[in-house]
Amino acid sequence: MPAGLARRSILALPLAGLLAPVPGVAHAECDARRCVLRHLRFFLKTSNPLDRALLEQRLWCYLPANLAGQRVVQTHVSVPHQIYPDALGHLILELSFDRFPPFAHKIVTIDATLALNGSERRQELAAPREWLAAERFIESDHPQIGLLARQLGRSTPALSARAIFEWVQGNIRYAGYLAEDRGALQALLTSQGDCTEYADLVVALCRALGIPARMVGGYVVDGDAVVLPQDYHNWAEVFWDGQWQVVDAQKGDWLGASAHYVVFRIYRDVASNPVGLAHRFRISGDLKATL
Repeated sequence: MPAGLARRSILALPLAGLLAPVPGVAHAECDARRCVLRHLRFFLKTSNPLDRALLEQRLWCYLPANLAGQRVVQTHVSVPHQIYPDALGHLILELSFDRFPPFAHKIVTIDATLALNGSERRQELAAPREWLAAERFIESDHPQIGLLARQLGRSTPALSARAIFEWVQGNIRYAGYLAEDRGALQALLTSQGDCTEYADLVVALCRALGIPARMVGGYVVDGDAVVLPQDYHNWAEVFWDGQWQVVDAQKGDWLGASAHYVVFRIYRDVASNPVGLAHRFRISGDLKATL
């Protein structure tokens, strides 16, 4: 994604009174010494490009996920909606439009309050093999990726991940935003990519060494923020010492603070919810949207 995303628009409007508890999620008690509250606002812009009304349009998109150390405690969506979780911890927002008028536009405002608690990130890793296998764009079984991984392997997962982070940061050139995913192997062969390719390559090299790793997407914020489409970012998380660790080679952020990295999506090459394999949202119908 585009560089220079450290700057964020701070929320100008108070959220108090606007937020409702997320269904099925208990409100977290936030100890100021251990937990950070973050308020995010973002917008879903929908439109009908046709000269006829659209009937029975549906849209699904990711909200911030419920994960160890990251809990969504309240949300507010400006239109009728449903929210439900999936097995990976994603929260899926579903919008239904029975009739969308010709050439009409609608902006949906979404507010979320999160409790971020680094001390609660420790967990037992269920089904670690899921985070070791080769996948589309994460070609950890390719000979060239395996060769480099062996050269970067060290005596512990942490030291190996650090060597991988430094190699990717120093040898891959940031190419600016690329609309199409290219994957870890292409990043290695061309020595370039955007944040997605940086993350793919870190994940593939770790998996080639038997270290669980995954690519996630979301936002990097330093406070309450209004986040924009160009702010969306992908990074790698690597599992050792009982928790997922942020390894963001594109931003040069080793073990980035959990209070700054807000996860919306965990990438897998299988569909686990109605969004399917789409990056951020999926539409059933002719409706157009940007998020």
